[in-house]
Amino acid sequence: MFSFSHTAPRITQEQEEKEYADLRPEERDKILDDVYGRNAEEIAEINTREISSQELDAFHEALGQIPLNDKMDVVSATIRCPELLYSESDPVLFLRCEGYDPERAARRFARYWAMRVEVFGTEKAFLPMTLTGAYADDDEVLQMMKDFPFFRTFLPDDSSGRTVVFGQTSHDNDEYNNISRDVKLRFVWYNAQMASRFESAIRKGVVCMLQQSRSFKLGLFDRIKQKKFTKVYLEIMPLTVRAVHYCYAPGSTQEIILPAMKFFMNREIRQRFICHQIEHNPKSSHQNLSELEPYGFAVEGLPPSLGGTFELNHYWAEEQLIHEEQNDE
Repeated sequence: MFSFSHTAPRITQEQEEKEYADLRPEERDKILDDVYGRNAEEIAEINTREISSQELDAFHEALGQIPLNDKMDVVSATIRCPELLYSESDPVLFLRCEGYDPERAARRFARYWAMRVEVFGTEKAFLPMTLTGAYADDDEVLQMMKDFPFFRTFLPDDSSGRTVVFGQTSHDNDEYNNISRDVKLRFVWYNAQMASRFESAIRKGVVCMLQQSRSFKLGLFDRIKQKKFTKVYLEIMPLTVRAVHYCYAPGSTQEIILPAMKFFMNREIRQRFICHQIEHNPKSSHQNLSELEPYGFAVEGLPPSLGGTFELNHYWAEEQLIHEEQNDE
């Protein structure tokens, strides 16, 4: 059981208001574009243009300028699994994710491999990030995928054609609460690695839809876990998170937790973090839907717990395993 500290670092409402007040008008417009998906086609055009050899040369030059101690895992990957450097960490994706800035892309690339080794160790980090590769004998993650498939999964793309990552907690389940943060982190990594390969994520970015259980207790809030999960999506993977929607039940402890969660986010994501009070009962489905529809979520793209009709696939992990086994043949 974790213990929530009321003195934990947090972002206050006053700080958030000041951050917003300090934004330039064009920055505020960009936030609204991302939140409502108004700029998705423009982003897709930018992210599908061909990258020049000069841009790739600039990336590799920037990577070369990074101190050796900060890119030792990239060097190891170059020796042990050179094919994965392009199939699972394509420099093109990192360049697009960082707005074609070669230095920022190179630093994210180095962070990716450093955290990959941190999460999986040197024995598995250089294997393919698949259920038949690095996860082949990871019984704890495979079991979690079967028992809690919606800890991280995917919904249909939103109305702007962006990938939607869905996360649902199960804090009223002791079995879920006893799963270690390392196992959950490997689950999150797999999910984020999958998202980074989706055409919609590459072209238009990712929207996160997180649903917190009504039974959430302060003692279950794990700041270290939250920080690492946030880091995977915002600082490590070649993903651009356009907005985060956080759904929680009225009367829960979220008003206390949220300032601590936001502390781990950068300013850009905090300004794109939208909270929704969602009732967890069928009678409120219309109200829930009306809350989410303006952001590009249709009834057929949301699960019943959020007022939609999309039935989540309880067997996606088993189906994914079969798919990967067939690809290996």
